Amino acid sequence: MAAVSNLAVVICHGCYHSPEPYMPLVKALNSRGFDAHCPQLPTADLTKLNVGDVHQPDFDREPPEAGYPQGEQDKEIVVDVLKHLINEQGKNVLLVGHSAGGWVATEAALPEFQLKSRQEKGLFGARKKVPVVPPFMEFHQPNNFAKKHGAAGLGTIASSLTASPILTSKLTNNAYSEYPCAYLVLEADLTLPKDQKSGSFTIYRCPAGHSPHLSWTEGVIDTIGEFVKTIGFLNDLPIKAI
Repeated sequence: MAAVSNLAVVICHGCYHSPEPYMPLVKALNSRGFDAHCPQLPTADLTKLNVGDVHQPDFDREPPEAGYPQGEQDKEIVVDVLKHLINEQGKNVLLVGHSAGGWVATEAALPEFQLKSRQEKGLFGARKKVPVVPPFMEFHQPNNFAKKHGAAGLGTIASSLTASPILTSKLTNNAYSEYPCAYLVLEADLTLPKDQKSGSFTIYRCPAGHSPHLSWTEGVIDTIGEFVKTIGFLNDLPIKAI
């Protein structure tokens, strides 16, 4: 694929992650001529979760004085990256959300980043419900805190990942009605259901599990390239979301 000097790819990683597992994808994108970024999101940043030594974290400590970061803080990190790429460098940006990073990508794709701004702003996903978490997660709570407040502490999955609180932020931005969108269905994914409705999304499929950025890296890049080629680089749509 030829170099695309005016395109930047911003990856929004999933819960419990640092950018490290996404570096193979970032480097592969760079090698194909894409300007790729994967910022650390606060909700999975051990330095912001009051776990003590991040190299030997203690997940049973009390929450930070201001509470654990939530989706709003993740959004602001990505918005800052978008402002730099779009406003300062004049880039077209493809937002790639992996797992829970899809929420962050959607929330960060603000109307201000397109020339034709939306006139209204809706509120989505406001229904309260019991959090659904995979059975292989472990929750850490100080002083039997869980008995009083449920899953209100930090959750961990594997020693190679970070930690994250249960995310309760409501989605307030309907990016899907304004931007071309695509969804990559992971046929071997055991974490998220595959019966997604197509809606206005372009649907792609791959044989990988929940982490195609590691097991299907080149395929992910080929899919990005195909989607970008399909939608073109329209001046009035500087952000594309996949």
